[in-house]
Amino acid sequence: MTDQIQSQDRAVTPRRPWFMELQGLEDAIAYRMARLAQPCRDCAERDERCEDHSCDADLVAGYRRRVATLLRQKPDGGWSELRPSA
Repeated sequence: MTDQIQSQDRAVTPRRPWFMELQGLEDAIAYRMARLAQPCRDCAERDERCEDHSCDADLVAGYRRRVATLLRQKPDGGWSELRPSA
């Protein structure tokens, strides 16, 4: 019975961990970009990004590098229609 359930699960659930990673990265980029867009008293007072917003900017850069790497790997035959978010 367990073998039958596992077989059915494989047939129904696509194995696309790269897609899940890509979606997670895109979600993380959107979240961090929204945080960066919020007004910040610390950033305004120093005329540069505060520690939190500097960290957010660094994370966005890292996430975008990972997205670019995933897109270059071209799983399942290609990603010609997809590009990393700006």
